Amino acid sequence: MTPRLLVVAALAGLLTACSAGSAAPDPARAPAAPTTSATAEAPTGPRLDYVAIGDSFTAAPGLPGSSLPCLRSEENYPSLVADDLGSRFRVRLDDRSCVGADTASVTSAQELGGGRIPPQAGALDRRTDLVTLSLGGNDDGFFVRLLTGCLGLGASADDAPCEVAPLVESLTGVQDRLVAAVDDVRRRAPDAEVVVVGYPQIVPKRGTCEGLPDDPAARSVARQANQALVDTVAGAAAEAGVTYVDLARASRGHELCSDDPWVNGAGSDPSGAIPFHPLPAGQRAVADLVVEAVRG
Repeated sequence: MTPRLLVVAALAGLLTACSAGSAAPDPARAPAAPTTSATAEAPTGPRLDYVAIGDSFTAAPGLPGSSLPCLRSEENYPSLVADDLGSRFRVRLDDRSCVGADTASVTSAQELGGGRIPPQAGALDRRTDLVTLSLGGNDDGFFVRLLTGCLGLGASADDAPCEVAPLVESLTGVQDRLVAAVDDVRRRAPDAEVVVVGYPQIVPKRGTCEGLPDDPAARSVARQANQALVDTVAGAAAEAGVTYVDLARASRGHELCSDDPWVNGAGSDPSGAIPFHPLPAGQRAVADLVVEAVRG
């Protein structure tokens, strides 16, 4: 797909639209479930069953191997984690991440591109050893409102006012839903290590560059709202008592406008990353953090 079509398709997912554009396949012929991928089996070592649950910040749409309907890249962080762990284990990865997914997508089918994506938790069972989970940004349209209202992507500010209060208010209930999602994961996979992966901080404290709004007030609101999401996910991990990967802290110095950003800006990128979504460097960094978190 061209970068433009990937943007259209991914935004359709974020907006939970009924169509991913003219490039979307016939829903009747779309895969009934996310595909399962596996690393090459190591000659020795125990088997490790790894399930990745997440939204577009896990799927990494636009990076190599992205395909409809979920725009899940073959080079996203779950794939990199599986490759890294493959030196010690025979890893079986079932990556269920999908653009537009929210906390409800853990246990309920997701409507996307005129089709239905099965619940992501359907990949879990008692054999599951490791689960990464990164969700919450799409609940109640948070990401869409942030992107269109404050960062000027795809709509005017009049359509989605860039104000801190309504953005933060849209996160009400997300922590409880994330805790419930972790509880469901534990019920289905009682022996698995569960790792909640947070979101990066996208907007720098100071300065601007191409791909960010000129209005300093809009940039400030976007940063505050981004931090509110980070705090919500971190709070859920703490309440649920599971390992948390603090991507916001790790991404300091890697925001937009930095020399080594982990998320794309509003423009195109040679990697294919769609606007305001992960770049290869960011996915590599997340994979390293996850592997470090589960090293024991």
